[in-house]
Amino acid sequence: MIAFRSFLFSIAFYTTMFLYCILLLPFLLMPQSIFVPVLRGYFRLNHQLEKLILGLDFEIIGKEHLPKSGSYIVAAKHQSTYETLKLFHLFDYPAVIMKKQLMLIPIWGWIARKAKSLGIDRTDRKTALTSITEGAKQIKKDKRPIIIFPQGTRVSPADTPKTKRYKWGVVRMAKTAKLDIVPLALNSGPFWPRRKGYKRGGLVTFEFLPTISHKLPDETIMKELQSSIEKATNKLCKAAKPNT
Repeated sequence: MIAFRSFLFSIAFYTTMFLYCILLLPFLLMPQSIFVPVLRGYFRLNHQLEKLILGLDFEIIGKEHLPKSGSYIVAAKHQSTYETLKLFHLFDYPAVIMKKQLMLIPIWGWIARKAKSLGIDRTDRKTALTSITEGAKQIKKDKRPIIIFPQGTRVSPADTPKTKRYKWGVVRMAKTAKLDIVPLALNSGPFWPRRKGYKRGGLVTFEFLPTISHKLPDETIMKELQSSIEKATNKLCKAAKPNT
């Protein structure tokens, strides 16, 4: 049954993605106030498909740790495609930091640019750090939350900071733009594992953790960020109950 549901969802997922990419084309010429709600509609539709076909839903805890106004950095664990589809559920208008190569994909890349995502060329470390810090300053002016995956890629629940290390870009960005960091733990991996053909139903948990001040020493920021995310994520993954 899991294999059948996963297959059915994949058909619905990619069909919806294709149709919505076409639908969004004329909206690329419209102002953000019109474009963003239409884009958000795609993510809401996809969420309904997840619930209907997979029996997969999510909950959010720790929202009291989010700043009430202004820009801030959200450093999130990245275990699955699932969380990238929930950013417009978690935030009103997030600025997502992603690989620059993704923004070169026809149509999809145009949409990402229109959404004012920040593309980073990770092949050149110096250029990447400059792009992150300068981009963060501009996003700060727009008072949008900045979403970054500090390990730079999807990781499995079994991975540790030794196998998938945390990168210093998030600390540099916080320091340069003078933005505090909100760690985000999650347990999407057991439900929507990376590089697997199946997906399981259940309840994914997103947990916002206490804010880390950008005024702390660099090493302290990194230590607290890594420790808080890893501890909370491990706890959430152990508590996860994917359908069998």
